[in-house]
Amino acid sequence: MKNFVFYFCVISSFYVTAQHGNLDGMCFKLVKDQKELNHCLQNNSATVEQLFDALPKIPFYKYGFSAETNYEERVKDKSLTVFYPSHINSGEKYELKMNIPTYKNRVEMVVTFTDLDVMDVLGYEESLKVKEETKKMFERIGQPIPADMDNIKYESQRVRMINFHKVMYENAKKTNIDYLPSEGAGYIVPDLKLAHVEYPFISYNDVDKQVSFASTYADRYSFTITMKYVEEIHSCSSAASYLIDYLSQIDFASLDRNIYFNK
Repeated sequence: MKNFVFYFCVISSFYVTAQHGNLDGMCFKLVKDQKELNHCLQNNSATVEQLFDALPKIPFYKYGFSAETNYEERVKDKSLTVFYPSHINSGEKYELKMNIPTYKNRVEMVVTFTDLDVMDVLGYEESLKVKEETKKMFERIGQPIPADMDNIKYESQRVRMINFHKVMYENAKKTNIDYLPSEGAGYIVPDLKLAHVEYPFISYNDVDKQVSFASTYADRYSFTITMKYVEEIHSCSSAASYLIDYLSQIDFASLDRNIYFNK
């Protein structure tokens, strides 16, 4: 079980990026919440506007304010802009990532929301581009283009990722350990009673008190949360209790359920 928990945590930790600042000119879409704080979908994330619309617009979650942070002051003077960027490091445009301050002392809840169809559309377009550039390279060096090049087809990453997620879900269901002291870890399918949170599972380990949550929707969207060092979390069930308020605010039902990428 420990290997499953470790493997999932490594994968989840890949999804980390966020920004806070006053850069409203970078916004494709700007939404003000009830406190009139800005929530900004960055320009290069326009392809996943539906994800932005479905997410709750909050600047922080269950945050315990302290003298070490100025979030409270920025909220009071309405100067906080929360950015919902796509993957900055690689320039991907099919997912949103937020580092939401939670608990206290700079602890953050890393939320990642991915449209797997958009991922495949962009991947397919990139594969065509690479194929054409490869053909041109053969022409430049005077070599014949390999006869089987046109037979190379783009393989859907959505299908691969959804299938992998479901394997992890089944493993969590079989493991069903909330917290095992001898292992310092847990791995379960939580009973969230949220109809639109599909195939959810949670892992927890004592190393860094790390929580990893993952679910899907309509076999088309992937959703993950990771966080560390929340002292009141000590098992998978306590992690689920901590996250339920945020998960219940996500408007999954507003998202398109139709798979439109069939290459």
